[in-house]
Amino acid sequence: MLDYFMSMESSSIHNSPCIVEEGFEDVPQSLTSVTSVANLVDLFLADVNLKLSKFQSVAAGVPDYARPQSDDIYRAIDILLKAHPWLADCEREQICRLVNI
Repeated sequence: MLDYFMSMESSSIHNSPCIVEEGFEDVPQSLTSVTSVANLVDLFLADVNLKLSKFQSVAAGVPDYARPQSDDIYRAIDILLKAHPWLADCEREQICRLVNI
């Protein structure tokens, strides 16, 4: 479902022009909705105890441009790492790569 939404929104973002007002480009409505979905997904990841592979696939389903700030995904990763202290270093690195700094 997330992949379908992102693919639909991705095509509408590339097809919608930005409006220039007072020297700033307004964010297209479709980008706002993608950002809202990204925030909801990140909050979901922070609240739900998922297996490592499922966490990665859900988090990776959100494109980098949909997360103008990485606060929520960072929080979700922090919670995951604290809840799973036995993860190997390579698994921790894979999870930390989900944050686009």
